[in-house]
Amino acid sequence: MRRLRLLLTWLALVPLAGTTAPARAQTPEPSEAMRAVPADSAADVAETPPRSGWYYVLPVVAYSPETKFAFGATAARYYRLSDEPDARPTTISPLAMVTTNSQIILGLFGDLWWSDDRWHLATNLSFSKYPTQFYGIGDDTPASAEEDYTPRTAELFVDVSRALSGAFYLGAIVNAKHTTLRDLADGGLLAAGGIAGAEGGALVGAGISAAWDTRDAVHYPTRGWYHRLACVRYLDGLGSDFTYTAVDLTLTRYWSLGGARVLALNLAGASLAGDPVPFYELSRLRLRGYFEERYLERHAVRAQLEFRTPVWRRLGAAVFVGAGELAARLDRLRLDEVYPAAGCGVRYNLGGEQRANLRLDVGFGDGDSGVYVRFAEAF
Repeated sequence: MRRLRLLLTWLALVPLAGTTAPARAQTPEPSEAMRAVPADSAADVAETPPRSGWYYVLPVVAYSPETKFAFGATAARYYRLSDEPDARPTTISPLAMVTTNSQIILGLFGDLWWSDDRWHLATNLSFSKYPTQFYGIGDDTPASAEEDYTPRTAELFVDVSRALSGAFYLGAIVNAKHTTLRDLADGGLLAAGGIAGAEGGALVGAGISAAWDTRDAVHYPTRGWYHRLACVRYLDGLGSDFTYTAVDLTLTRYWSLGGARVLALNLAGASLAGDPVPFYELSRLRLRGYFEERYLERHAVRAQLEFRTPVWRRLGAAVFVGAGELAARLDRLRLDEVYPAAGCGVRYNLGGEQRANLRLDVGFGDGDSGVYVRFAEAF
């Protein structure tokens, strides 16, 4: 039974923000990016890992509107850098994956904790070949504007942080990536060369991160807060072909409604300042029910509310609603023309300290929809 739960954990293990789409200049939210290497997943399902750790090689299967079916393999090395039995386990995990959309994703992901969890290092080294679609820039682009292109992106991302007081972490970020674009649609906007980033280029930036984390678990919190702010400046003096600043903010609150029933609220925003910003680094809605590349703009905000409850034995369910808006200028985010989203899903609980779930969600947006098979909750 333990082996079955471990297998199910890794069958759903797919990197979300960092690798299943062209890598973003904005620093990925940990709730998304760290799903590439869930530090407490298989380790929590099994017993507490010893200091010497263990090693696994397991398959990967998942589904999303952006990738369709995804297949591959991953390995994971689990161990603790502390003798404390409740210290968070360190994870190092390579990944190789192909999708039915002809996408290729390769990565090496790390989530390291040491000095009794006072220090944390999140890092990834990845490459992706990711055929996708471009619809133009703005919050009202027509579906008929769709054109194909294939970005190839190599990225190194590092975020090292230190606990300054209790649950408050302050960190430094370094992000470097290089993107080339291939297979541009003949006669399209990208082929015409009038869109910033249509010729690809290098991005090199540095910045800071700050987080406040009082969650009682990583993958299925039932109470507490998770807030994170990240700010990265990309500079030509560092070797970047583009100069701008990316700011990401996420605010999440969890309320316990008794047992494993939870009400979760997530508020998030992304803002880009400076010129030019390559189109493939622009902000997204990131709401279940919308194709991720459908709307691109400089600034975006979103809100999501989700109710999660056990149903029978290891099975659970969730219902969610959300809304988001994009704008070319911050003062135009007036929340008067929002994109709504709603949906529901089922959960299979994998057990362990963190109560990790394998989830299947169906989301509906304004004229769009999507099915998602993933590991852990959306936020």
